Amino acid sequence: MKLNRQRGRRTKLQAKGTEYWNVDITKANRGVSVPSVLAIFLALLIGFYLGMTINVYLGAFTQDMQGPAAGAAAAASKYKLFTCPMEDEVHVLYTISGQNKNFLDEFSGSLKSSLLNGPLDCGMTIHIMTDATAYKAIHPRFESIQLSEWVARNQIAIKSYNVENRKSRWQSIFEEATNYQLSKRHTIGAMFRLFAFEVLPPTVKYVVYMDTDTAVLSNLGDLWRHRNATSILQWGDAKCSGFGLDQMRTRDFWKLVKGAHSIGATTKDEIDDQYILRKLSNAHPDLFPYLPEQWNLHRADNFWHWKGDGTRLVKNVPKAAMVHMNGFTEGEGNEHNKFDNASIEYGNVFWAMRYYGGHPWEWTRYMLESQIRNRRNGFQITVEYHIIE
Repeated sequence: MKLNRQRGRRTKLQAKGTEYWNVDITKANRGVSVPSVLAIFLALLIGFYLGMTINVYLGAFTQDMQGPAAGAAAAASKYKLFTCPMEDEVHVLYTISGQNKNFLDEFSGSLKSSLLNGPLDCGMTIHIMTDATAYKAIHPRFESIQLSEWVARNQIAIKSYNVENRKSRWQSIFEEATNYQLSKRHTIGAMFRLFAFEVLPPTVKYVVYMDTDTAVLSNLGDLWRHRNATSILQWGDAKCSGFGLDQMRTRDFWKLVKGAHSIGATTKDEIDDQYILRKLSNAHPDLFPYLPEQWNLHRADNFWHWKGDGTRLVKNVPKAAMVHMNGFTEGEGNEHNKFDNASIEYGNVFWAMRYYGGHPWEWTRYMLESQIRNRRNGFQITVEYHIIE
């Protein structure tokens, strides 16, 4: 190897016909100082920050110009960015029979409360099992408020199932298993939940069942965390069937009913779903565990002894996640109370009934949109109608 020097700036290396140039960096860079390097780095950092800021504001401006529904077409792809496991998606179940206006009004109020108190981090599907009459009644209600055009924080699906074709068979199963007729005190819709496993998709493992005269006051995601894998039904210690967390093990439930001799231990000619559930709960308490007290606020079972005194109620029950009005009132036939009547009777305790019952659908729609994450497009609500053969 032969070494040549050229004015002390660079060195030429020759090896077997190949030339390499080695630059003397100490002299080549003698004019660059440390403060200059820091200044260049700071300028790059400021440029990056300004670029990100401009991009965010341009995106926000574009969405404000287009409106929150502009991203509905891209909702499915965006949902993947912050989706939750399928088992964490909350499922709610309502059952409706007939077209009594008060009954449908209280359902509308309860539905609003569920929509506005849906889970913060996961999607929610609301299942509605109806007979033919109720099916025809709720369809135009949803159409009139353009429910399928609403936008929410997370994916929300509302699915209605017309189960008219199965009513007769289900009633026969009920009466054969219990040796009693179904009580006429409640509508036949109360029985539908006991056959939900036949109708709901097999991916649904749990549902939050609630009567139509129930208002949700707290986030349903909190209730979902209390799922018990060994239960059939989780409810409050008042054992009111109007609200509960059902596991889709209803096949096991009917086996228990057929084998329970205690079901027949009554002088009644007719029984309802709650009577059966209470009997089974007494015989198999491990299958019917209790929910926390905040999910166990029922007028008929908890509040008679307080006589509508809201102050005493709040003192004894400092947390409230739902309230159930037990809508049937003796002397009014098979009618259901309006939410406002119930709230008047029980003073400030049940203000929620009047609030949700009279809450305009337009305001509910805006409140859902206002919950959308920072400047994101949200998700368009899907509405489906199914006729079960």
